[in-house]
Amino acid sequence: MEKIQFSEVEKNLPSGTPAKIRTLDSSGNSILSTILEVAKSIGAYNLTKTFAPLEEYEVKEVKGCLILAQNASIQHEIGVAILYSNLGGVVLNNVSGVSFLEQNKQAFSIYRKETNGSIYIKNNTETSRVIYVRLISII
Repeated sequence: MEKIQFSEVEKNLPSGTPAKIRTLDSSGNSILSTILEVAKSIGAYNLTKTFAPLEEYEVKEVKGCLILAQNASIQHEIGVAILYSNLGGVVLNNVSGVSFLEQNKQAFSIYRKETNGSIYIKNNTETSRVIYVRLISII
């Protein structure tokens, strides 16, 4: 029986964008996970979404985080803020199309309704809009 080196198999794999990767669960069992599942497990969350007029979206299970947001319908600038797990935070880069920590101030609002609660993203306009959001949680 011929031995095949794993390095030889890997060397001949085609390149591409992964859809799933092999990971281990907490018991050490091999499982298949999507890239989004792995990202969420380490505290990263991505959202690319077209919001209907006045639509609100809830992001659950995020405590304090760094958040980057771009109102892709009207601007190239990226707003950046640190959201605390309470209702506070610090805006690091304020842009006209996104407001942090407050409701109904810009085209999009990103805020909490209660301490340790979910983060909400809301389109405050009467037109559909696209937003790109990346959250990097401390937990």
